[in-house]
Amino acid sequence: MSQLQKLKEPWSNLIILDACRFDFFEKQYKKHLTGKLEKVTSPASCTEFWLPSCWGEHYDVTYVSGTPYVNSGGVPINKFVAKRHFKKIIDVWKLGWDDTLETIMPDAVSKAALEQTERQNLIIHYMQPHWPYIGETKVWAGSGRKRRAFTLKEEYDKRGDRHMKYGYNNIPLLRKAYADNLDVVLTSVAKMVPLLKGRTIISADHGELLGEHEEFYHPCTVDHPLLREVPWFEVEK
Repeated sequence: MSQLQKLKEPWSNLIILDACRFDFFEKQYKKHLTGKLEKVTSPASCTEFWLPSCWGEHYDVTYVSGTPYVNSGGVPINKFVAKRHFKKIIDVWKLGWDDTLETIMPDAVSKAALEQTERQNLIIHYMQPHWPYIGETKVWAGSGRKRRAFTLKEEYDKRGDRHMKYGYNNIPLLRKAYADNLDVVLTSVAKMVPLLKGRTIISADHGELLGEHEEFYHPCTVDHPLLREVPWFEVEK
């Protein structure tokens, strides 16, 4: 089923796990959550195309954003200006940044969501399982510095940036790092969702290629099932 069709159904809170593949979620969610899982097809293979595909109107929701692509500053991403589409945006990508790990920690996103007094009508966008991999298996796959600097209109320092130099020689290790990253974010989500109100859905913007056919990452122009197949999970409370 199309994710666009499912988004038209009633929901109170929508949790987005960035770059979350359906197959990995299916294997791992039962350690953390109970509920009903379906497979849906995302309209895009990357966040830049997913946002305008899914959110073309104005929505009476608060977007708790771990990604700089959804920002309150009016900085466009692929011509998509998020503040024109959402009632309120919480810039966790800026407030919860970890300089050491070069990403936004999931607990910072969870905390920001729970600070919203109504605790519903929320879109809660976590960066994980998207790299960098901060779980038990740590494999360098790049950082979030570049997109954060772009959104803040800061100079991007490329020194030491080892972006995408990871799994070509050790794909099993890469996949283990991705799975551990998913466990990290699901642990945080599982602590948060009982405190939300109403019907809560967990989904993703797109998937990730982890060495299949010697392909990696999530290129916007690649239409691959592993990039388009994402979870649609209704949390049982």
